[in-house]
Amino acid sequence: MNTQKLNSRLSILVVLAAITTLAPAVHAAEFSVVEASIPEMQAALRDGRVTSRELVTQYLTRIAMYENTLNAVISVNSKALEMADALERERAAGQLRGPLHGLPDDQKVMMDEVVAILRAAGATVVDPADIPSALADSWEDNVLVRGSCSRRPSFKGDDANCSVVLKYGFKRDFTAWVTSLGATAPVRSLTELREWNLANSTLGTLKYGQHTLDLSDEQDPTLEEDRIRYEADRALDLRLAGAEGIDAVINRHDLDALIFAGSRGSSFLAKAGYPSVTVPFGMVANGGGFPEGFIPKPAPLGATFSGTACSEPRLLGLAFAFEQITKRRRPPDL
Repeated sequence: MNTQKLNSRLSILVVLAAITTLAPAVHAAEFSVVEASIPEMQAALRDGRVTSRELVTQYLTRIAMYENTLNAVISVNSKALEMADALERERAAGQLRGPLHGLPDDQKVMMDEVVAILRAAGATVVDPADIPSALADSWEDNVLVRGSCSRRPSFKGDDANCSVVLKYGFKRDFTAWVTSLGATAPVRSLTELREWNLANSTLGTLKYGQHTLDLSDEQDPTLEEDRIRYEADRALDLRLAGAEGIDAVINRHDLDALIFAGSRGSSFLAKAGYPSVTVPFGMVANGGGFPEGFIPKPAPLGATFSGTACSEPRLLGLAFAFEQITKRRRPPDL
């Protein structure tokens, strides 16, 4: 690990912030952190609907309420409120450090520990090492804002601001696969599969819905219009995720790898076809949306090492070394 160069904690957290699920905006008169995404919190801070101190206070309150049950927080900074006030003053002066400015996050605590361990092991941590396309101001140049057409509505006519690669590729490849099966194919098309699912819903075929299938089935790979749109989106995905994304930051700082919290980088790394390997590391508070009275257990979160094309050997070496140093994996509680 002595000679390995890894990307900075700042870059890790920038990615962690920006690719958090963009959930519907919170419309309550008083802003609540419960189930609020980081973009929503940033919007509330920017619009003056909440302050950094108020956000931290809400999180401290939730920690006090649930920590004895969840045991998900290693420690609480005694100066958290002072730091929040300082960040608020920076915001008022127009000095923003990035997408996580003023936001508390237990995943930040975990990633701080990851970086500390790497440094103690002799790794060179570059700080900052920002991913250009993750910080672009314009929608068409931001790899994190411009997502895949997989969320509602995203059907034709509502997919101008997303990439059709996923839904187009799924329809194309599914069609090719069932065609290759010939007479043994259980269904002959994606449409037939969707109809079968609907007709057999009592068997549990629609337990999780089939929105992805519905989106994909409207695509027609035989139409030139659909093919042209797919090729244009594919080229843009490769540019933003690859040349102006991972490749740009790795080449600029001569890095061996980037590191992310859990699967936070998967939404755009996959677009470039770049590899990642995740090492089990810690437990964090579980997400919201659970039934009333249900007490969720902490969720596992690993440290993910990611790189550019054909970097699998390097990533496996880094991940193995980190795993041997930390040995944080633990079997699930049954």
